[in-house]
Amino acid sequence: MKQKIIKTLGSTWGQRISILAVIMIVMAFAQPAFFTFGNFRSILLQIAIYGIMACGMIFVILVGGIDFSIGSMSALGCVIVAMHTSSHGTGAGSFLTAFVIAIAAAVVLGIIHGVFDAQLR
Repeated sequence: MKQKIIKTLGSTWGQRISILAVIMIVMAFAQPAFFTFGNFRSILLQIAIYGIMACGMIFVILVGGIDFSIGSMSALGCVIVAMHTSSHGTGAGSFLTAFVIAIAAAVVLGIIHGVFDAQLR
């Protein structure tokens, strides 16, 4: 049993999990609100967009491709929404319009990128 624990902690994943456990223990002592429902909810809300993008990338990888443009497409969408809402206000209608424009721009550029990738390899 001792050898198995030493072998696990010696692996890359074991080291990462150990470091994460140490950080969580230190944070629990330094900040009592660390292990609260509100903190976990806040963390999950902040990383949700990365989970959604990872789900999209799974399909690309499963068909044997790779796509490095997901970050730039995300940034483009954010810039379009920011520019539209700053010039047209922050109301619900303005945000919905900005969202539709950003999605349309990402779809059009994604299609162009896909055609170039398929034709030029």
